[in-house]
Amino acid sequence: MARAIGWAAALFLLAVPVAAAAPEPTDQLVLGSEETVLRLHDLPPGYETFGSCSRWSASKNGRGPLAAWIRKNRPAGCTFEYVRRFQVPGLGPAPPVVLARTTDTPSEAAAARGLELGMQKTFPVRGVKAVGTVVIPGGPVGRLFRIQEVVVGEGTHLGSLVLWRHGKLIAGVEAGGGTPLANDRHALHFAQIQQRRLEAPSPLLESEMDDVEVPLDDPDLKLPVYWAGSSFQPGGDLPTARLEETDFYTHPEEAPPGQKLSIYYNQFGLSTWTRKSWKRFQRSIPGLTNLKDRCARKTGVELERGRAVVYAGYRDLSDYCPDQPPTNFWAVAYIDGTVIGVDLTLCSECFERSSPGPYDSLAGMEAIVRGLTLRPKPVYSVEP
Repeated sequence: MARAIGWAAALFLLAVPVAAAAPEPTDQLVLGSEETVLRLHDLPPGYETFGSCSRWSASKNGRGPLAAWIRKNRPAGCTFEYVRRFQVPGLGPAPPVVLARTTDTPSEAAAARGLELGMQKTFPVRGVKAVGTVVIPGGPVGRLFRIQEVVVGEGTHLGSLVLWRHGKLIAGVEAGGGTPLANDRHALHFAQIQQRRLEAPSPLLESEMDDVEVPLDDPDLKLPVYWAGSSFQPGGDLPTARLEETDFYTHPEEAPPGQKLSIYYNQFGLSTWTRKSWKRFQRSIPGLTNLKDRCARKTGVELERGRAVVYAGYRDLSDYCPDQPPTNFWAVAYIDGTVIGVDLTLCSECFERSSPGPYDSLAGMEAIVRGLTLRPKPVYSVEP
């Protein structure tokens, strides 16, 4: 993931988050920050995000006016970073990285003082240059800074930061990865959207920061995506499986042999290959471990658009076949030229399979392979 410097090196340089519950009015300050932060859908498609909201406390070694201000006012803030995974041309500004912060303080006077102290702290930071004032369209006047060291992926790029106050709220938006003028323009664009959030707070919903399906929305993903939906509910004694993580491997060296896609649920995992790349996996150690396990029993399953094989074996991958019922189940589905593995062992140096779960049964594996559906490809409406 990318990380950025800028406001992080300024207003909160001497602050650390406090996870414990805080008395009033601090809880309200956390709420105020959550309700005014930039949301994932405020950006174009293709971004992944991470961040958090918490109240702040001056570090033990904090000295000076800024640390004193933090101890006196106990502000609360949210920080979210948005990292571009892919870009759809024509859907608006999409810099490689955007960082948004909001900080709620007890009063307008406290916010004004905090902003002043934050900017004073920014000036001497190496690689941060004050450019001047900018008018946020439809909003207040802010201060523009240019940053020399914004880390995007494994490279260092330029960035721009807009910092301003709205009532008792302090806001900052940083954009990086482009030219100085492009960064300025992008930071101001998202500052305008952030300002609308400040003016019309709304509860921060978990769905508004949910980026788990972003890799599956990448236009460069040409492979058909067979999955069990964002929530799999087969019924019976099997629990609901919730989608937790997806990854589209753009660099083959990062993936198990030949694997193109992984889709993880909290109850099981799916791995996808093309027919061609599946041949590479079959020749690998993990492939031989799954498909040539001499202790495993096989059960064929006919599917509407293909077939599947359910394997019933044991957790211990030694040559000894226990004289007892199978303890682990896995499956491979062959659908329209795509190969989907269910709970396969993908590690070349593993000596045990994963611990049995609620889907570790013939019925559980059959439910998964019969529940695989083709995920519709996203359609992006690009204005001419």
